[in-house]
Amino acid sequence: MPDQLPGQRSQATRAAASTRTRHLLAGPRRPGQVLGVFPTAVYVGFSADEGSELLIVETADGLRLPRAVTVAAASGARPLRAIRIGDDAHVGEGRLDVGPLALDVVRWWSPRRPRTIPSNNTFTWYDDARLDAVSRLLPALPADLEDRLASLTRALETSRSADLQDAVTALLGLGAGLTPQGDDVLAGLLVGLAAAPRARALAHRLGAVVTSLATSRTTTLSAALLRDAADGFAVPALVDLVDGLHQVEHSLRTTSQRTLADVVVRLLAVGHTSGAALAHGAVAAARLHVAVPTRKVS
Repeated sequence: MPDQLPGQRSQATRAAASTRTRHLLAGPRRPGQVLGVFPTAVYVGFSADEGSELLIVETADGLRLPRAVTVAAASGARPLRAIRIGDDAHVGEGRLDVGPLALDVVRWWSPRRPRTIPSNNTFTWYDDARLDAVSRLLPALPADLEDRLASLTRALETSRSADLQDAVTALLGLGAGLTPQGDDVLAGLLVGLAAAPRARALAHRLGAVVTSLATSRTTTLSAALLRDAADGFAVPALVDLVDGLHQVEHSLRTTSQRTLADVVVRLLAVGHTSGAALAHGAVAAARLHVAVPTRKVS
């Protein structure tokens, strides 16, 4: 088989892309670089007007992250095997080239966010027994991280801007890996707060602080996922947990505790520590709904 000529594009693989990536994929061509390579995902950074943007190429059995471009092959077929960290990439005009892999986007899919509870004529509540049951299923957070999460929830309850910024700063980038535990806790909290309209002011306030600080205080991947979380988007297992934690009067979609336990197991399988940290953040958000059900944030 002859070698590929310089500048020649290899035969493209058909892919499906999250609508969160449309501005990059449908826009003009721009260069990027591979930041991380794993069996189920490749993380690619691209230059942007402000800072950087991130795309994730996922296999069919990937996490379904909110900004993923997915291929039909599962990780067992090793569709990402030829890609290396540092490889060049280009995105735009409906195409994504990552190292030797060429992708053509042929359809779009919508990432998930928690179902929004109607603010009129619907009563939403959080059952302490359910929250306690979920908490018992979770590995404990490191003591330092637990203390910092408690400081953040206190800052949200009291609506003190300086305290909120200090508490967010103390969590951002805390821990090892591409998505440090402190960031995962913040992401779970943001997605959990997005579920109920009465907590929307808290979610917007926290999201504004997190997104303004994340780029300079954590990894490129984690900062991108925190921006997604600030908009309410997350991996399906976290969305299912947030939906399952709240009860809605007269709803036929109430999640049983047994089903909720299954959701927790799926979420704990996300990453080495990420799933547990995301879950702790979601539970903290649910408890905040109880603690400050009608608080106005100035």
